[in-house]
Amino acid sequence: MFNSLQSVKNKFKGEILLALDSRSYWRKDYYPEYKAHRKAGKDESDINYDEFYPVVDSIVQIIRDAFPFKVLQIDKAEADDIAGVITREYSSSREIILVTSDHDWAQTFEYKNINKHKLQSTLCN
Repeated sequence: MFNSLQSVKNKFKGEILLALDSRSYWRKDYYPEYKAHRKAGKDESDINYDEFYPVVDSIVQIIRDAFPFKVLQIDKAEADDIAGVITREYSSSREIILVTSDHDWAQTFEYKNINKHKLQSTLCN
């Protein structure tokens, strides 16, 4: 993961924002079944999520402290919500390059200055 972040830093110049999911989503407030299938997967997993999430929090803190990125993690928001708002608000005045492993960011294509070629060619699988 740290190598991937370093690669993004080396490949793209300018300000880098990391958008991270919150642990709870506003969509669940309106649609309780939102991503309900994931809970079943967690319940069946060998991972102890009570131990896993504090480790993730530690890694996020290391990224905040050691990397020159702005980390955006907003209560009740998913990373694609954050990316969508940033894109909507700033794409008229600057180029935005989205690097993601998530394939549902297509809604950002409607805005200008979105580098669609780089977005499609830099998707991490």
